[in-house]
Amino acid sequence: MSRILNNGWGDSEKLINTLYRYSRSSNFGKKLFPILFESPILIGMNSNQIKDILKKVRDFYKISDSQIEEDFIDEVDYFFGGQEYIKDLIKVYSIFKNPNILSQYDPHDLAQNIPDNLAYYELKGLDSFLIKYIKHKNPKVKCVSYNWNKIPDNLKIKNDVEEMFNYLIDSKIIDENKSLIAMECDLWNISGEKFEEVEQIFAKSLKTPMPKWSKIPLIKGEYGFTGRFLPRNDPRGLFIGNYTDCCQKIGGAGEVVAIHSQTSPNAAIFVIEYQDNIIAQSWVFNDENGNIIFDNIEKDFSGLKFKFEDLIRIIVNIYKEAAAVIKKLGYNNVLLGANQYGITPENYKGLGLEEAKGFEGAVATDYTKLIIYPPDSYNYKLRLAMISNKIDKIASDISDKIEKVINNG
Repeated sequence: MSRILNNGWGDSEKLINTLYRYSRSSNFGKKLFPILFESPILIGMNSNQIKDILKKVRDFYKISDSQIEEDFIDEVDYFFGGQEYIKDLIKVYSIFKNPNILSQYDPHDLAQNIPDNLAYYELKGLDSFLIKYIKHKNPKVKCVSYNWNKIPDNLKIKNDVEEMFNYLIDSKIIDENKSLIAMECDLWNISGEKFEEVEQIFAKSLKTPMPKWSKIPLIKGEYGFTGRFLPRNDPRGLFIGNYTDCCQKIGGAGEVVAIHSQTSPNAAIFVIEYQDNIIAQSWVFNDENGNIIFDNIEKDFSGLKFKFEDLIRIIVNIYKEAAAVIKKLGYNNVLLGANQYGITPENYKGLGLEEAKGFEGAVATDYTKLIIYPPDSYNYKLRLAMISNKIDKIASDISDKIEKVINNG
């Protein structure tokens, strides 16, 4: 019993009373107890409910010729190489009843945001919350769900992740920065010494100021698409490649870029979001001459019901507008790199972007990993702020007007 309570399984008094009631009931199979301790989400259900869920798990693995409650876990463990598969399925079948959800998504993916240590009676309303945010790769979702028993019912009814997350912070239930980086690392299976290393990198980044050129307002595009610079306290920056299908992430080939974008005073990450999901991004930096360079646009358009050419146009227009705002802060050259990864040079044809000559080899002043991982923009750049420096200096007001006409197509 002490082992159970030490795992923090919610309301300890209610937990003990529930287990005691199970032990006194003639209708509750005593051989189910080991499964309860492995999967506490079952605690609070009656014997038939538990057996029904275990039967679904057994049917999923097509196991036969054994009683559900006898040697069930050992049998699946033997044939399928680990209890984590079973635990994930038990969590999923306990929370999600909608067959469409169960058929559309992988059980392992669905299980990632379901707490490991809360009883069934602690999780009322969690299904609606997780269905609402089912497509969101956001550590706040997991942070909220894992503290579901500590959130007031009135906030659960409103079902807004930001409000619930802010409540956890304001109530000092969680430490925002430590919780978010821990959740993000857990999401991408970063543990042990690597987790400690990432935690230190993230802590360092929180003390690093954002560049002046990144302090621009939210850029609003068509159909609800937006662009902004990711703040330092958003741990997704270190794993941004997981959101845009590229190697710019801890553990990826572009790990050095992910770290630089998060920890350098000369760098940041510009993200494009749609319905609160990151769908494209760029490593952005300034070189020694004060040029601002969006290194490349990496993207993941999966699940978006737009034509590819329309998405490119929408995104490039947001980048153009961001560049125009940055230019007004006193930066003459705002450039966009491209290569055969992410959005390629061919994709930009017809969008009014001119190739920028004379900027080959531009790199952030403090980027020291050029040999390991050169910027995508190293040899090829396009102009986002399109008017030449000469016109800018002579008549900046005319330049801005012309640029606005060009940007608006």
